[in-house]
Amino acid sequence: MLIAWQYLDKKAAAVEALKDYSSMQYIIEHSDEDIYEIETCMTSPHSAKNTGVPGKHNPKSGEERLAACLDEIDVLKERYRRALEYMEWFKPA
Repeated sequence: MLIAWQYLDKKAAAVEALKDYSSMQYIIEHSDEDIYEIETCMTSPHSAKNTGVPGKHNPKSGEERLAACLDEIDVLKERYRRALEYMEWFKPA
């Protein structure tokens, strides 16, 4: 979707675009750090929580955690791509 469609035909389009600027700048500056944190979470083993209550054994819990981390990385990369697209659209103005 073109970035311009998000601000087209809105009464306060200029105000909304300016509000989004700081968010997009933050995303661009911190996406690498967020992705790195998730990647380290993926590769480090987690210890079992000792709550005293017997838990259910899930033999695929490692796979599920890995898949969830990969999904989260995909979301962050898509957010980063949209932020770059926004900045390319906004900067000439």
